[in-house]
Amino acid sequence: MRLRTVIFAPALGLLLACSGSPGGTGGSGGTGGSAGTGGSAGTGGSAGVPRVGDTWEEVYTCLRGSECLGENIAITVVLVQNGANVDWEVTGGQDEGSTYSGMLTGDSFDWQSTGSTPFETGCWEFNSAADAFNKRSEGTDFVCIGIGSRGSGSDPDPSGLLLDCAELAAVGPIDYGACPPAPPAAPEQ
Repeated sequence: MRLRTVIFAPALGLLLACSGSPGGTGGSGGTGGSAGTGGSAGTGGSAGVPRVGDTWEEVYTCLRGSECLGENIAITVVLVQNGANVDWEVTGGQDEGSTYSGMLTGDSFDWQSTGSTPFETGCWEFNSAADAFNKRSEGTDFVCIGIGSRGSGSDPDPSGLLLDCAELAAVGPIDYGACPPAPPAAPEQ
């Protein structure tokens, strides 16, 4: 997966195949939402519901089969409301400029790449405080997991939960087409 800065305008890309497609897309566009860090007034009604308009930091790891496409790749993303959709773009890190768009339903954000960004589809699952998310994504020939946190400069993985490539390859089957559990659970669970 790529490290990304998400600006809710389709974005977020991966370096060589993490958080996105091995061709350079990554996945982690996120909405944020509680009053507090970042405090946006985007979509979502109550505190604890993810909202758009915030900057998010993400780290991700990607595999193509057992080949490591990148691990602990850091990106910055910003989420932007676009009608009924939420868009995000990687604003910092690998694959800067990659774009994504999706739907936010409750604490789940299902998205896919847009424009010239290599194909990738994924889901972010936010915690109840809407200040962190776990990510799973897949492209044509790669898969990624990631962890994100609200706020520019925030540490998305302070507990060191994100698996490296060898650890991820050793984990049993993961349904990359399904949303991961919300933090504090690890994204591969």
